[in-house]
Amino acid sequence: MPSRTSVTRHVDQIFETSAATISKNLKACRASAYSPTHVSITFDTWTSRSRRGHLGINAFVIDKDFTLHSLSLCCVSFPYPHTAERTADLVLSSLATYSVASSDLMAVTTDNESAVVAAARKVTGADEGKQILQLSSLAVSTTCACNSLNLCGETATRVSSFDDVFKHLTDVTAFFAYPKRGEIMDKKLTELHLPVRRFNAAAPTRWNYTAQCVQRSVDNAPAVVQLTCADLDIQGTKEKEEWDTLRVRYRR
Repeated sequence: MPSRTSVTRHVDQIFETSAATISKNLKACRASAYSPTHVSITFDTWTSRSRRGHLGINAFVIDKDFTLHSLSLCCVSFPYPHTAERTADLVLSSLATYSVASSDLMAVTTDNESAVVAAARKVTGADEGKQILQLSSLAVSTTCACNSLNLCGETATRVSSFDDVFKHLTDVTAFFAYPKRGEIMDKKLTELHLPVRRFNAAAPTRWNYTAQCVQRSVDNAPAVVQLTCADLDIQGTKEKEEWDTLRVRYRR
């Protein structure tokens, strides 16, 4: 087994090779485009489970044959704070390693997080007071339509008329999070000749989580209402009351 030092060295070598390949491919794509300035990017910041910040950038170029080329430029460490200024600076410095300047950008697309949106405007050279769709002399800075729709779904769950219903659906999802209960649900779905699809784990930040949670709850409803405490091997009084309450409310 290679030592830690050897693994680190190999990873560094692979990174250098990959970066050179990406740079070469990007130059080739830009050379085949109508204009070398026709480069669009998306970028985002996030935090890993180990609480380490990162920033990722993807580049997109359409060549003269209208073929879309997509390249993952980087995924770099990004310590806190993730302010608009620091985000914009890191994006521009990362692009500079591939000889891409702010003036070369055609479009910048991000999610709706306020600091990221502000950073995108700084990257494109647009003033904060202007509209999201900037003048033609500047790159277009806009937010992702899919992310906006996803946020609409998340907002809908907080409407009073739906909040209680969605809370109940997430309670049922949490109830079947245990592996044994999930296996019992699989068996019941099979008996009913229904597709075996387990409830989605609670993850509000996951794309389309709200719609998937509701849809999966509707799909699995016939099995849920038929499962008894005996089926689930529930012995404790508190758990029995919990499941009976969940099942009765599910029928409604």
